[in-house]
Amino acid sequence: MINTCASQWPRRFEGGTFIAGEPFLLDYISDMDLRQMITATTNKIESYHKLEDWIRFGSTQLTTSNNPDEMDKAIKYNDLVANCIMLQNVIDMSSICHDLRKEGHKITEEDLSHMSPYMTEHLKRFGEYVVNLNRRPANLYEIRDKRLFERRSDPIAHVS
Repeated sequence: MINTCASQWPRRFEGGTFIAGEPFLLDYISDMDLRQMITATTNKIESYHKLEDWIRFGSTQLTTSNNPDEMDKAIKYNDLVANCIMLQNVIDMSSICHDLRKEGHKITEEDLSHMSPYMTEHLKRFGEYVVNLNRRPANLYEIRDKRLFERRSDPIAHVS
């Protein structure tokens, strides 16, 4: 958001220094909602980076090459693992929300706003990993089609 707006700001030189973005800085200082939105977005990004760091905990010592292709692969593999963790977290949280709703609990948008797919506390990084190839995965379409809210028009009422 900031970078796209920056190209539209007036620019000038003052005392040999390039000045840009004064309108944004004034808006930022005077607009509490803008500051809260930027802080919330920054916190989300930093939470994702914390998840990636948690996944990549030993890679700084394990990286033996400065080969750009190998570094690129390491970043992509780390992103893949992060996306897998986030997907499983969302599936688990959705299932729990639907179970709570069946029990009669009301789930609001406010409740969901405090949830994050970046959780790692429940994961065993050094734990036992048992792979059962005979077990069928959950039906993702069944999970995806469940609604949390009554109105179908709510943007977070269902995942399409």
